[in-house]
Amino acid sequence: MSSLYRLREDLVLFLIYALIWAVVPVYGLFSSYILYSRGFSLFEVGAFGSAYNAISMVGQYVFGHLSDSLRSRRKFLQLAELWILIVSVSLSAIPSITAYVVAALASGFMAGGFSTVILASSSEISRGGMGRNVSSVRIGGAVGWIAGSLTIPTLLTLYGFRTLFLILSLEAASALLVSLTLLGETYSEHGSRRSRREASFLLYAYAFTSGICVSAASWLLPAYVYSTSGTLIYLGEVIATGAAAEVPSMFAAGRIFDSPGKVRNYLIALNGAILGSAFLLYALIPLNSLPLAQAIRGVGYAFFIVTTPALLVSRSTSRGRSSGIFFSSFSAGSLAGGIVGGTLSSLLGLRPFFLLISGLILVSSVLVNYLARREPI
Repeated sequence: MSSLYRLREDLVLFLIYALIWAVVPVYGLFSSYILYSRGFSLFEVGAFGSAYNAISMVGQYVFGHLSDSLRSRRKFLQLAELWILIVSVSLSAIPSITAYVVAALASGFMAGGFSTVILASSSEISRGGMGRNVSSVRIGGAVGWIAGSLTIPTLLTLYGFRTLFLILSLEAASALLVSLTLLGETYSEHGSRRSRREASFLLYAYAFTSGICVSAASWLLPAYVYSTSGTLIYLGEVIATGAAAEVPSMFAAGRIFDSPGKVRNYLIALNGAILGSAFLLYALIPLNSLPLAQAIRGVGYAFFIVTTPALLVSRSTSRGRSSGIFFSSFSAGSLAGGIVGGTLSSLLGLRPFFLLISGLILVSSVLVNYLARREPI
């Protein structure tokens, strides 16, 4: 295909990712603030997070496997967009907390599947550097996350559930329209090759551990903000700061990944050290300095979410399946992270728990980096 067509596909995927990821935060991260502010306990918030991630994990593997088997990415992206549209329209008509819980859990399956397929798509639409391709499309998700982080709290605070979900329905409908009219089939087996099983296992294991730490921090950060008298709008600003930091960091991660030499092995330890530093700051700094910690978290997460899956899909003969297993491993860790985080934070307190996961992510990244140098990936 021509380079112009390839560029168009990059931009279309970027736009679709941005539109859908501007909607998804209301079902994922913001759900913990919404539930906690309505009387749910920390344990219940953590349990909900685990249930959401469990459903998402199933969607990730199913979509990855089926999109490989049926040799189509486009159909599964459109299916996820249609489902999120239906759920959002339903909530604009039935704006109750019970309906919201059910809808949020239902959307987890499709959101998880969407993230898997769009990762596989981003690795197949260009013959350039793998890191560059993955980061370029992934930045669309970060842009959408920024928009959602700023608009969702404001709309919910000022206008309530009905208006919020009406507007989110329009965003989901726009994503589906763009997908139906502009997106071509991206499935391709070009450049795929088999990877060493041991190396892939290391990355899947690291994704699992990272899922525990990142999920626990993500689900409990809103509760921490609420417990220290922070507002929902302030929480949105904090989250948007982290997402804004992800954009240039993803760009840099993609180019560093594509650079020659053995730098890829050290990226694992690097993202672990950065994430560990962010979680450490969660525990140590006051509420008004939280955007700094979240910005650092954004940098670490950007390096993780670009370079780790890029390592896997660049060496796989089944990119959808590899993407699905990566996200499923991350979600499996997230599943444990929600329950473990809710339980331990109830026993220890939020600040000591942030210290605990700071140490866990740092130690695990250094260990995987050491093993990766012995078994090149």
